[in-house]
Amino acid sequence: MLNGAHVVFGAGLIGGYLSSHLVSQCPNAIVKVVARESAKAHYTRPATVTDMLGHRLVAPHPPQWIETLDELRKGCDYLWLTVKCTGVRDACISLQDILPKDTVIMCCQNGIGSMDIVREYLPNNPIARVMFPFNVVQQQTGHWHRSSSGTVAIEPCEALPELIDFVEAINCETMPLMTTSDMDALLWAKCQINLTNSVNALANTSLQTTLLNREYRQLIAELMLEHLAVCNALNIKLPKITQAPAWLIPRIMQLPDWLFPRVAKQMVAIDPTAKLSMWWDLEAGRETEIDFINGATVRYGKQLNVTTPANDAVIRVIKALQVERANGQPRRTISASEVINF
Repeated sequence: MLNGAHVVFGAGLIGGYLSSHLVSQCPNAIVKVVARESAKAHYTRPATVTDMLGHRLVAPHPPQWIETLDELRKGCDYLWLTVKCTGVRDACISLQDILPKDTVIMCCQNGIGSMDIVREYLPNNPIARVMFPFNVVQQQTGHWHRSSSGTVAIEPCEALPELIDFVEAINCETMPLMTTSDMDALLWAKCQINLTNSVNALANTSLQTTLLNREYRQLIAELMLEHLAVCNALNIKLPKITQAPAWLIPRIMQLPDWLFPRVAKQMVAIDPTAKLSMWWDLEAGRETEIDFINGATVRYGKQLNVTTPANDAVIRVIKALQVERANGQPRRTISASEVINF
């Protein structure tokens, strides 16, 4: 992997952050990006990477820009699929007749269900899943900023014999990296944390301000308790991906306002102004990943006879907001009590 040809497909926020580290930490690799034409300015000069702890990385040069997908036929050892869950199907369709069969697809979606789409459209390619636990924002052109903490995880597979060496090379302060042998459980654990995403979108403010509101925290706790019940029915033991175990996080969310900030500060580092991806999607009038996050809890809950009323309600509200924004209506803030009574 250290000397291979890497293509970051759908190089938005996560893709920009990733490609910067590939260029910086793997100097002998070929790194290319596929992105919207509107993103091209980010890849015309060396990128800057920062994080909420003050670390900084400056790439020695930008990755190569791919003009047409036909260029992938010339060589692509590793394709990092960094589009959102909602864009996976279209991405796979565009790659079906182009991507070499020996290209390893690195699936970088955190939701539940996108992997099945990749297998459906690209069944002959080896696949490894990658979990990005943190949020990335764009500070300015060519500047990617990690606004929350966490360690990226990659799933080992036979098609990645050099994975350990690759992890050691990439691992750094701005992009902590590890391997995991139980990606299913890790993704369900990340999905639990991602339930906060929808509430942040409803609150229409920063994540920090959202979490300082006890009613929003209580809603998050309800979403998580339903999620944990589904995981228990699936016999999935969730790994600890914050300083607190999965079962304890809802209880922490329910703490009184005077105590919550003190405890939460020990769980995860967050930039004060950070907003999560679903907030940005609603802001831009795009389709959100609600079906792959809260929707996964509801979908499996129905199969297992586990009730999920809070997640059902949040999905209905988010989808209503999506329609409003797609029709050009102004952004609305939704209180926690409105969701429960929706």
